[in-house]
Amino acid sequence: MDKDMDKDMDKDMDKDMDKDMDKDMDKDMDKKTLLSFLDNLKRDTGSLVNHFDQQTNILIAINVAILAISLSNIRFGAHDLSFGTLGILSALSIVVGLFAIHPPKKMRGRQGNEDVFYNKRIVREGEIGFAETIKNTLATEDEIVAQYSKYFFNMLKHFYRPKRKLFKLSRGLLMLGIIAGLILYIAESAAVI
Repeated sequence: MDKDMDKDMDKDMDKDMDKDMDKDMDKDMDKKTLLSFLDNLKRDTGSLVNHFDQQTNILIAINVAILAISLSNIRFGAHDLSFGTLGILSALSIVVGLFAIHPPKKMRGRQGNEDVFYNKRIVREGEIGFAETIKNTLATEDEIVAQYSKYFFNMLKHFYRPKRKLFKLSRGLLMLGIIAGLILYIAESAAVI
């Protein structure tokens, strides 16, 4: 009878241990899933910012080509105003586009609430300090979510939004230059006839 009781107790203890192990595994899986989700979101946010840089580079290349064509067509005669206007607005679009790639510090704002991914914080803390920060961050899921939230907020507010505004301004200047140049070209052509 004691043997049966011992067997029952062993089975109960094994079941309890299995439940505890399952809980720990579920907690580890939940943390891994959370980290994977947040890491994918971080990668997507970075891709969004890089996408604007690529679009801006294309816009700058188009503007440089238009500026070169405009300058080569100014011959101090007919259509100088249209090509001059197109060239000036294209040059302005290039300057704004260059600022869109790396917005001025004033536009980017100050990251008062730095996340653990912020490069200046990493350099300031040093290798040992940063290792300690990572350990503290990974200690709880709440801290992980808080740090990633700060990262997303800072990335979107201080990098994405200024880049987007300047890209749109650069694109608008290009479109204005093309439209104004075309209207002036038509008006100058009509005046010559």
